[in-house]
Parts: sequence; C-alpha cells; structure tokens
Amino acid sequence: MSIELNNSNKIVVDLDGAGGNVFYLMALAANLAQQAGLNPDELVSEMKSADYAHAVSTLDKVFGHVVVLQTKSRSLIEQLYSGE
Repeated sequence: MSIELNNSNKIVVDLDGAGGNVFYLMALAANLAQQAGLNPDELVSEMKSADYAHAVSTLDKVFGHVVVLQTKSRSLIEQLYSGE
C-alpha cells in the first residue's frame, strides 16, 4: 500500500483507474469550468471533438494548474506530447 500526503491542494486524477474514464474527465472539467465562471458546454464540446488524448490534453491545458493527471501508460504520454 502507498499513501501520500497531498499538500498541493490539487485534484489528483489517476488516468489508469476509474478517474481516467473520459466521462469522468468531462464531468470534472464541466464542474471546474462552472466554478471558474467558464462555459462548461464549450469545454466539454472541445473535449469531445477528437480522441481520448485530446480530451485529456484539453483538461490539462485549461486546468493543469489545479489538476494533476497521473498515468503509467507511456503510449498515452507519448500521444499527449506528440500533439503539442
């Protein structure tokens, strides 16, 4: 077992677990957008406009300052960095 103290006040999402489900990511993005005064429908629409990597990348671009995305998948990381 590994338990870590999160002192950063950031939301940690394990993309390899249930939190990595694209519908969860879109719901999280919509909730954060609403809290930030952004249009949640526009953000979710952008996340839906392409593949999973695009949805993850969009969430990271908009909310990377409050959300930490974690994965063990090298292929996902490579997809995310190749799309920059």
